[in-house]
Formats: sequence, structure tokens, C-alpha cells
Amino acid sequence: MSLRHSTSWMQVGRYMSVSSYRWHIPAVVGLLITIQMVTIILHPSNSRASTACATGGPTSGAYRATICLTDPLAGDILVGEETVTASVTLSGSAPAIRSVVYTLDQRPLLADFEAPYTFDLPSARWIDGSHTLRAKVQFANGFVTPAASAGLTFRNGVTTPPTNTNTFTPTSGLTPAPGQPLVVAAVGDGASGRATSRAVTDRISSWSPHLFLYLGDVYDTGTLTEFRNWYGVNDLFGQFRAITNPAVGNHEYYSDRQATGYIDYWDNVPHFYSVDAGKWHMISLDTTTDFGQTAPGTGQYTWLAADLAASDAACTLVFMHHPRFSLGDHGDNPSLQDLWALLAEHGVDVVLTGHDHNYQRWVPLDGAGVPLEAGMTQFIVGTGGMNVYPFSRSDVRAAAGVDTAPDGFGALRLGLGDTGADYQYLTIDGVVRDSGHLDCSTHSSSTPPVVTAPVHTLTFTRLGVTNVPVKVTWSATDPVGINSYEVQLSTNGGPFKTIATRTASQPTSLSLQLAPGRRYQVRVRATNRDGVVGAWATGSPFDLATHQETDTTNITYSTSPTWTTRAIDGSYGGAVRSAVDHTASVTVRFTGTHVAWVATTCSDCGKAEIWIDGAKVAVRDLYSASTTPTTRVPVYVANNLLPGPHTMEIRVLSSRHTNSTGNRVDLDAVIILR
Repeated sequence: MSLRHSTSWMQVGRYMSVSSYRWHIPAVVGLLITIQMVTIILHPSNSRASTACATGGPTSGAYRATICLTDPLAGDILVGEETVTASVTLSGSAPAIRSVVYTLDQRPLLADFEAPYTFDLPSARWIDGSHTLRAKVQFANGFVTPAASAGLTFRNGVTTPPTNTNTFTPTSGLTPAPGQPLVVAAVGDGASGRATSRAVTDRISSWSPHLFLYLGDVYDTGTLTEFRNWYGVNDLFGQFRAITNPAVGNHEYYSDRQATGYIDYWDNVPHFYSVDAGKWHMISLDTTTDFGQTAPGTGQYTWLAADLAASDAACTLVFMHHPRFSLGDHGDNPSLQDLWALLAEHGVDVVLTGHDHNYQRWVPLDGAGVPLEAGMTQFIVGTGGMNVYPFSRSDVRAAAGVDTAPDGFGALRLGLGDTGADYQYLTIDGVVRDSGHLDCSTHSSSTPPVVTAPVHTLTFTRLGVTNVPVKVTWSATDPVGINSYEVQLSTNGGPFKTIATRTASQPTSLSLQLAPGRRYQVRVRATNRDGVVGAWATGSPFDLATHQETDTTNITYSTSPTWTTRAIDGSYGGAVRSAVDHTASVTVRFTGTHVAWVATTCSDCGKAEIWIDGAKVAVRDLYSASTTPTTRVPVYVANNLLPGPHTMEIRVLSSRHTNSTGNRVDLDAVIILR
């Protein structure tokens, strides 16, 4: 409600006319007559403040746009909820309007994507006093008009910023009738105020779902005002609030990088949580880069590993905003790989996502994204009504997809049973564009986990005084999830001995410090969550060798200019060969599939080219700001070369780091795996 404030009598008249005070009828009539007479005398119709407008256009003069704040007017006093309205007038050949953007005190307030440009402003959510409302037009081509501006006064008795002290509790939804599935509706990328968004909520409402999962993104910046207007309080998506579990999207972070509107609207919802519904365990995750907790060692990842391990539900569903794999413009999300692998290790059945504004269903995949009958089925349901993105690529792993309007607006309907789920993607017109059934990955505990044969590689890890770092990597799949790994090592054909154990939440890799001049072999086996131990997966044997800088059989140094021997404490073997002239070079002959050049980094070090089998493959800058040289550094590593003999040539360059005081290049050692 707004109070025009030309005089206090007009304010009293508007306030009393809408308040809930009760008087005897004769008194009311007399009072209203008196007020109306005073109003007529003090407030002729032309005394209202003028409408705030702003006009602008591109420098080309192709078009002009005028935006006006028609309600409230400059100088109005706002009490409670006030309807805000703007009008837009165009002249010339104007492109499509993307949105009318409203701000309050130069902070994001709301973006309106369709005419009429109107919304409800909850003024009691701000402290009393003076505030400035602005509105501008943003065109599809990027041009933005100047802003129309209106100074307002909020008067709600609010003296400190309102704080929501409520507590969010995940819901298990309504209870279906005996023998009937739990009907779950899921969609994201819809809360925008568009007519298509309302059509999606109407379609969902026709299903009478027991549970609703919103997959993130309230447009345009996820403010509380956008939540109240576009997500809805009692209508739109808000009509399902009592049975809703949400996940946060990236747009919710746009207004203040803290997702304050999302957290406030959902009564202090945590970034991640889980709940059981029927026979299903459901997990909501925050996959945004703003939150940044999808990697091992972060709080969300650690919590997720523990939550998955603790659940004994027959079926598991994870819902989050960003997909791991996608055909849309946003594409794949490699940053989610650790999270995806963790979900696969614990036998998650369904992953629901949004972000790309289309519908996609992928074939069941394992933790590496390889099709697996008992793997995870990922759905992308970014079809909530904002707009539709066309696919930008194809992938044989994508089983179904819809990327054109109007069928690209709709929602996913799941019928969750005790051991599986029926799924349907229905458009806003009720057309079924995709459907089927999937079984949960519950298998007999007699099914053992399967581990891929471990592979070995050289790394950029600094060498030990005598030992060489070798990285061993493996992967595993199991329908009920991996619990742990055992890693064993054999040296020179001797017996295998256990050297490490790994839990499912730890990386499936191990860095070994091995002595050169020996043959090694690694094997790994896994134990699943039911305690079933799988077979050993044995990697191919490998020989670890080093060529010291003194090995003139396999190393040939240029003679003019020469390489000189330099004794350095801490180097591999106690000495290095150094060159400082940019025409110096050294050629190393080796047989193997992996090679590493070990050198020194220092303040007077320069740059060098690396050539493998006559082809230039890299340039390395050996400069270090440290006043103390760093020894035993693998400055170049090449893995997975073809088996057989090779040459590696190192050429000293004339160029160097701007802070370097010289062109020095060292050869400390060459490491070979074969």
C-alpha cells in the first residue's frame, strides 16, 4: 500500500480508508465525508507527483525506448506490499526486450521478462526510511536504457534489517495410497514470471504429486523479491512449498554471491542435506562454483561420503543444479567428476539436474562416464519455463532429448517404487516425450566389485635423494558401492606385499617412492559395502631406470659449447651437468614408454626446448625466484610413448625469464619407465 504525501490529511484519508478499524456506521459516514471534503480542497487530482521516466537509445539512432515508473510515484510512502508497475514505449526498429530490470538502492531487486511489467514489492523487508526505486530496459542485443528513478519512503515500523530465524526441515512428501508409487515432480530453471513458467506449474499441479524437487535457478538474480513473485508464495511453484525439497542454482548467487534470497525464502535451508522418502534416500547438493565444495577434502564432499556410507536405503536419488554431462551450450562439467565418481562408488541410481534449458536423459553410466547397465541415470530437466536451449553437440550416451519449444517446456514425473522408478517427461500440453522404467542397483552381496588394472606413470613430483616417484592409478565399479581398496607391490618378481589401503572417499591413486634398477608390479582389489571382496586386478610389470648425467653411453653432450660438471648438494647423485650458452644441446637415447628430465630450478636458470624423436614437444622455463637452487625437479615428463627406442634432445635457448640473471640449464638425471 502506498500513501501519497502531498499533505498529512491525504495520508490519513488513504490509510483510514483501507485499514481494519471499526466504528459505528454514522460516525464512519461522517468521518469519510469530512475527509473527502478536505481531500477535495487540499488534493485536486492534478496535485499527484509526476511519473518518473527515462528515455534512451543506441548511438545509431535506430530506436528509442522510454521507461516510466507508473506506480508507485516519486515521493510515495509505502506500507506493506506495494504493486510496482512500469511501462515501456518504443519507437523505431527496436530489438526484442529481454527484461525490465528493477533495483532498490542500486541493489538487484527483480527482473521482469514479460509485459505487463508489474510485481509486488514487500516493503516491510527493508528498514523504514528513504529508498530509491529504479527501472531500466535491457534489450536482447545488450543495450540498456537509462533508469527511471523514484524516491520512496518505507513506513512499516521496521528499524533493523529483518532476519528470518526459521529452520528448514526437508520433507518426505505426502504418503501415497497403499500399493501406489510415490509421485515425484522435478524441474528447474523455471521461476521467471513468464507465461510458460505458469504453464509448467499448471501441468505439475494436474498430477497431484506427493513430492516436488526444484532443481535450481530463480531469475534473474535470485533475490527474495524474485522468489516471492516468480517462484511464488502460494501460487506458481510456491503452491508446492509444503512438499518441496529445493537445490540451489547458480542464478541464486548472482545478487550477492551468498544466495541470500534462496536461503531466506527456504527458511535457512543448508547448502546440502538428505531425507528419506518411501524406500528412497534423497540428497540435495550445491554444485555451484560460488560454494565450491565438490572436490575431495571439502565440507560437502566429506559429508556426502559419510551420508552415502550411512544410508541403507534400497534406492538413492541425488538432485543438484549442474549436470556432469550435457549436450547443451553449458556442456559437460569436469569439475564435478570427483563428485560423480563418489556417487557411482556408492551405487546412486538417479541424478536429477537442470542448468541447460532442455530435457535430456542419459544411459546409465559408471563413475568414469562409461555406459554400465547398473550405473547412474542422469536426467537434465531445465525445462521449467524460462526459455529453451538447442543442443550444441551429440553423444551416443544420450538416450533421449528435447531441445525445441514448446515441447522443451515441461517437467519430469517419477513414480518411485520400492525397487525402481517409472519416469515420464511431459510437456506443458501433456504430451509424453520420453518414458520408461529403471531398476535400483540393488544386487546380491555375492556380486564382487570389479577393479580396472592399475596403470603407472611418471609425475612432476620432486625426486627423493635416491628414490623416484611413480604414480599408480586405478578405478572400480560395484552395484552397491565400494567400501575400500587394498594395494600390493611386487619387487623383482618377489611376493606381493600390501603397501596401502584406501577408503572409497580417498583418491583411487597412490604415489610410490621406488628405487631405480628394479622391476615392479602393482595389483589392487576392492571390497564393496556388503563386504564382498573382488578379484585382484594386476597391472603390467615395469622397469624403473635412471640415466645419470655421467652416463656417456646413453647421453651425448654438445662439445662446443661444452657442458661442465657442477657439484650441487641435494642433486640426484651429487652433481649435474650445466650449460650456459644458447647453442648448447644434449641428446638422451632411451627405450621405454615414459621419460622424465630431472633438472635444477634457480635464479640464474634459463629456458630450454625439448624434442622427442625429432619433434619439438615443449619449452621449459627453469627460472626460480628463490636464492637457493631447487634440485631433483622433474621439469619435463612424457607418458604413454610408443614402446621401443626414442631420443630426447634438450636445447638451451637464448631467451630467459625477465628476472633471471643467466641462461643456465642443468641435466641432473633422466628417468625411464619401460
